[in-house]
Amino acid sequence: MLAMTDAARQSITGTRSRESVQVDAYLGDDLVRAGLRVESWSLTWDASRAVQCSGTVKVIDEDGTLQPWVLGDVLGPGARLRLTWIAEDGSRIPRAVLVVTKPEPEQFWQLTRAGGVERWLPTGGVVTCSVEDTSILLQRDKLQAKTPGDERSDVVKETRRLLAGTVPLVDDSKNLTLPKVAAGTIYEKERLDAIDDLLSHGGLARRTDGEGTMHLIDPKKGADVPVWKIQGGDFMAALVSLSRSMDLGTVYNSVVATSQGGKGEYVGRAYLDRGVSKWGGPLGNATEFYSSPLIDSTAAAERAAATRLASQTGPKTTRLKVQCLPHPGLELYDWVTVAVPTRSGKAVDVTGQVMSMTLGGDAMGGVTASTLEVDVDANEMRSVILGDKQS
Repeated sequence: MLAMTDAARQSITGTRSRESVQVDAYLGDDLVRAGLRVESWSLTWDASRAVQCSGTVKVIDEDGTLQPWVLGDVLGPGARLRLTWIAEDGSRIPRAVLVVTKPEPEQFWQLTRAGGVERWLPTGGVVTCSVEDTSILLQRDKLQAKTPGDERSDVVKETRRLLAGTVPLVDDSKNLTLPKVAAGTIYEKERLDAIDDLLSHGGLARRTDGEGTMHLIDPKKGADVPVWKIQGGDFMAALVSLSRSMDLGTVYNSVVATSQGGKGEYVGRAYLDRGVSKWGGPLGNATEFYSSPLIDSTAAAERAAATRLASQTGPKTTRLKVQCLPHPGLELYDWVTVAVPTRSGKAVDVTGQVMSMTLGGDAMGGVTASTLEVDVDANEMRSVILGDKQS
C-alpha cells in the first residue's frame, strides 16, 4: 500500500468533499506545466497485463496552448503526467506517473458576425490523453540483439540489469534466497517479457508505485495482515455493492512449455489427471502454451510445464467485484478483507488479494467510486455463501 497519513486513512469512510487530484506535465524529468485543469480521468490497474495501468486523462485547454502538434509539446506523445491525490486532510499521495501514448485534441469555435464581417473565435477545447504507466517504456525498449543471461546473478539482480536504468527498482520481496538465472538463458527481443519470465521463475511479482518506481514483491505474503477492511453499514462503511464471477476461459488442464531463445528447442508437457476439470473430462480439453528463456533442457521444460499446470490448477479462487469508496493508497496485490453479506443476515469477513482496480473522477463531482476485483479462496467463499462459515 502507498504511504498515507493516519488522517487520510481515517477520512476514507468519512466526509470527502475536499479530495481532488493534481496533474502536472513533464518531458522526461523536467516539469513543463504544473496544475493542468482536468475535466475527467479514469485509470485501471490490472495485474494480468504487462503494462498494468492504463486509462485516459481529459485536460481542459481553454486557449489552445496545450494542443499538441509535434513531439515535445506539453501533451504530445511521450509526455509524462504525474497524478497526485490530495486527501481530505490536505496531504499529498503520489498516485501514478503516466506516459501519454495517444493525445486526441479537440478545439471548439464560434462563428461571429460584426459589421458584415464573419470571424471564427475559439471557445475552448480539450485534449483527451490515452495514458499508460512507465512499464510502457520497457515494452517499447526492445532488446536489439539476442542477449545472454548472467548465470551468476539471481533473478532480482538480473531484473535490475535488464531494466538498464529505464525505471527505478526496489526489492520489497524480503526473500533471503532467490533462484539463479538458468544456464544458457538467451533473451529475445521483448525486454518486459524477459523480466516477467525471471520474476515468475523466482516466485515474485511486480507493481509500479505512484512515483514510477517498480517494486518487486512476494505475492504470497501479507494475507495475515490485510491493509483495508471493506464493509457496508452505517459505521466505517466503504462497500457500495458486491458481485462475483467465474470464467471457463481461465480453466486449463494441460500445459505445453517450450524454450525461448536458447541454444536448442525443448518441449515439455503436463496434463491434469484428476477432478472435474481433468484432461478428457466433462469440461473438455484446454491447453496453455508457455515459453521462457529459462528453459535450457527437456527436463527443465517438463518441470516448467508441471509447475505451470500446478499453478493453474491449484487452490481455486473466486473473483469478487467490489464497488466501494476509493482508497488512494491501495495497490495491486494488496490483501484486503471484504465483509460479505450472507443469507443468515450477518456479514462474514473474507480475505482476498486485489488483482484489478479502477480510480477516477471529474471536475464536477471530484473523485468517484472505485471498482476492485479481489481474488478470494473459492472454497472459503462457497462456505460463506452456503452458511458453513460463521462470523
